[in-house]
Amino acid sequence: KPAKPAKPAKPAKAKLPRCTCGCPIHTEKCQMFMARVTGPCVTPGAKTQAAARAAPEAPRLPGPSTPLSAWARVQVTKMTAEVEALPRASQKAAWKQRMRLFHPDKRQAAQQQGDALFAGRTESEVAEVFMELKRRYDWATSQQQRWALLVRRRSATPPS
Repeated sequence: KPAKPAKPAKPAKAKLPRCTCGCPIHTEKCQMFMARVTGPCVTPGAKTQAAARAAPEAPRLPGPSTPLSAWARVQVTKMTAEVEALPRASQKAAWKQRMRLFHPDKRQAAQQQGDALFAGRTESEVAEVFMELKRRYDWATSQQQRWALLVRRRSATPPS
């Protein structure tokens, strides 16, 4: 009988941590809880942690999600300049105040009184200003929540 050629040896696979707790969300005693990476994880072009802490960038408000009419763009630009001039802590409340001016319920009452802000404006123009202000208010709210979460996490971890 002819001899069979020898198969190359398979490299040994590193054992991955496996679940020992049986819970859907792993507990601290489980090997899967916060599995550690063995080496440093560096992505090309990523900032170092020291550089990220040294120069925190103010989050920039995204541009409008849909094209606005000329009048709506002017209104939103004017209100954005007013709000961004305020301290960051009071910007969310300022967005809410600006948004109330264009709310559909308030808009109907203002139009009945002959408010100059809405004179000659269609419902769609006023509605797109409201929607853009609402989007910016939601963005400010999410930024505030992210900041609060970051502060909570930093205060929870002991300094090393």
